[in-house]
Amino acid sequence: MAQPAVRPENEESFLVEEEAFFEKHRTEWLREHEGQFALIRKSELFGFYARVDEALIAGLSRLGNQDMAIVQVLEKNPISFIPT
Repeated sequence: MAQPAVRPENEESFLVEEEAFFEKHRTEWLREHEGQFALIRKSELFGFYARVDEALIAGLSRLGNQDMAIVQVLEKNPISFIPT
């Protein structure tokens, strides 16, 4: 059985790399993927999905029990993290 992901002691550092990667590409992604959900792990994009549940299923299938960010591509939005 897979071990659960270990959370950093400093919660402020949780998924910082994913957030920075999303912000770096937000304007570019808005042109073709507005409203879709981006699946991100560290500085790697694993795809865009029409629904958040599709992104979550794809993330669990491809990444297993690892932290990931699923972010809706909008002009302005808070980033929501779903811990595994």
